[in-house]
Amino acid sequence: MSFFDTNIISLHEQLVNKEVTAVDLVEQAFAQIEASDGDINAFISTNKEKALEQAQTIDSEGIQEGEYLKGIPVAVKDNLLIKGEKTTAGSRYLENYEAIFDSTAYSKLKEAGAVVVGKTNMDEFAMGATTETSYFGKTANPWDISKVPGGSSGGSAASVAAGQVPAALGSDTGGSIRQPASFTGLVGMKPSYGLVSRLGLIAMSGSLDTVGPMTRTVKDNAIVLQAIAGYDEAEMTSLPDPAADYLENIDAGVEGLTIGIVDELIDHEAISSDVKELVQAAIETLKAQGAQIKTVSLPHASYANDLYALIGRAESFTSMHRYDGIRFGHRAEDYEDLESLYVNSRTEAFGSETKDRIVEGAYIISKDRIDDYFFKAAQVRTLLKEDFSKAYEEVDVIITPITADTAHNLAGEREDQVGELETALAAMVNLTGLPALTLPIGQTQGLPVGMQIIGQVKDEARLYQVGQAFQTTTDHHQAHAEMNGGN
Repeated sequence: MSFFDTNIISLHEQLVNKEVTAVDLVEQAFAQIEASDGDINAFISTNKEKALEQAQTIDSEGIQEGEYLKGIPVAVKDNLLIKGEKTTAGSRYLENYEAIFDSTAYSKLKEAGAVVVGKTNMDEFAMGATTETSYFGKTANPWDISKVPGGSSGGSAASVAAGQVPAALGSDTGGSIRQPASFTGLVGMKPSYGLVSRLGLIAMSGSLDTVGPMTRTVKDNAIVLQAIAGYDEAEMTSLPDPAADYLENIDAGVEGLTIGIVDELIDHEAISSDVKELVQAAIETLKAQGAQIKTVSLPHASYANDLYALIGRAESFTSMHRYDGIRFGHRAEDYEDLESLYVNSRTEAFGSETKDRIVEGAYIISKDRIDDYFFKAAQVRTLLKEDFSKAYEEVDVIITPITADTAHNLAGEREDQVGELETALAAMVNLTGLPALTLPIGQTQGLPVGMQIIGQVKDEARLYQVGQAFQTTTDHHQAHAEMNGGN
């Protein structure tokens, strides 16, 4: 068995009606993990004993109507702290690190009654787009285990796509939820910056990082975001207002809404013809339901790849200062003085991608370069925000592709133009702090393709409304990976 043919609402109804128990669901999750994870390597660690104990407590308490996540097995990306459990961020440096407090996102999941069954694989410190830079081995795409699942939240994506859990949390700094969701046929939400607390998220880039859910359906995604969103007084970038009710108007449809499209992004030469056709067909599906379509322009979107590289690497460099071989994490045994302790510990425990980004970030914010690179990038970032603000004077949401093509081979490489465009498509949302929802819109050559719906700050409810309208009249989200051990 797997969670392929059901959803969180259905599982919740079964739990309320006592057709299944929380223990049943947790045991089902671990059976699927044991059957399939040898092929895909979605998990860095699991916690079966703790999960079953929590499920037993939930069954004894009972589950009330509307407690949608209570008793539901979920997975969490391994850069979110869980007190007393290993949190590695996919790095040798934190191979044996045990968190000393709970991340707010995990705490909220726990408060909602979700049962976390394990921590998922990821690119080291979220630095990567394929989940191949992890110290704990590569993760494979359940749709085709010769392909990447995307990254850096590839383990979370693979765990849901393989039917191991109905939902997982990831983090998104430049597309790390939305790109793997597209590659694995899932719904992925990058919320507005600050909507979900970053407390207890191991930082990559402080002004870009977000935490969000990955699920099989739009409604499931809304349920998970409802649980983890909200103000956190302990986190300085947390948005002060309470989260909206994401289910209240989710079935309202798109009649009367105006959808913006960006011709220069859909028609970009790096977008494959198959992806372009699927995106255009999805737009026509929404148009047939009453949405108005209007062309808008984002003239500074073409700079998003460069902005992400400059700002992301600069902020990553500052985030990595804490890894000094003294306070926690890996410590070299061979050193002569404080400097050699720093150098040897980092040299031994950081992977090549992490080292590259640290060096690049140091250069970007060096005394002689910071004005030309970092501060100039910050100025253009403001222009990109203004582009979106102007567009939203005319439209309610904007639709773009999220990837230029389907998942590529493990140990393969994207063509430069494809990789740069995909970074721009994803990162322009992180750079502006806007929310974006990715959902499956079809397949080509046996692999899933996703589409991105971008909204205004704190307008996640509108994104779910549009996404639900699309899923109500299509069945792309019902397709699932055919893999050994995956059914």
